[in-house]
Amino acid sequence: TIDHSPSNFSVDSTNRILDVLSEHGAKATFMIISSQINTPERAATVKRMVSEGHELGNHGTIDRPAVKLSLDGFIRDTESAQAVIDAFLTPTSDDALHEEPKKEMIRWYRPGHGIFTGSMKSWLSTHNYRVAIANVYPHDANDLPPTQSSSPGLNAWHLRNRTLRAGSILLVHDRPWTPKTLALSLPSITSRFAVVTLSELSKRTHEAEDKEDRTSIHSAPHTSKASPSAILKKTQ
Repeated sequence: TIDHSPSNFSVDSTNRILDVLSEHGAKATFMIISSQINTPERAATVKRMVSEGHELGNHGTIDRPAVKLSLDGFIRDTESAQAVIDAFLTPTSDDALHEEPKKEMIRWYRPGHGIFTGSMKSWLSTHNYRVAIANVYPHDANDLPPTQSSSPGLNAWHLRNRTLRAGSILLVHDRPWTPKTLALSLPSITSRFAVVTLSELSKRTHEAEDKEDRTSIHSAPHTSKASPSAILKKTQ
């Protein structure tokens, strides 16, 4: 997953991230901050994300801790950002002539700074959002040095060495140093795992669980379900 997209530094870095993902056959869920789609160039880059098979998630209207909002403010912020995102997922009349109808997409949400309240979580659940945090994060935003790092080499080392199981959710930020971070880490990661969107990960997890459920009918009563860590190991 790529947080804070499109980049508020330079949209060129977002496009270079897309180039690197394409080079390595990787797909991502871009967590969109809607106020950063503020130029035609940035809008074109978000359209490129969609056209190249990536996914858009909701990361709010601006970069701030979600937990600091009132529930009403949180709802307004989430719905406002989602309206912007949905506009990129709705085919124009021209597009509709050439595209197959899309099935309803999962609406992913990641709270600003990764923290929110129980009432916010309940609202998201009742309004058909799925919350995605992450378990592999190299602290690459560099908003709070020295606890965070803009070093591509260090951040790539973290990604390579902490992505130890399939089903991991990786988080990097849309920063000028991120294209190099991904270029240094993806060769190793993609040699071991498929790198897919959150929705694809969810789909594969459910398919594996369904298969295990069917198998367990003819197995011992205590056969356990497949965990997400069993899902995305790359097949040869």
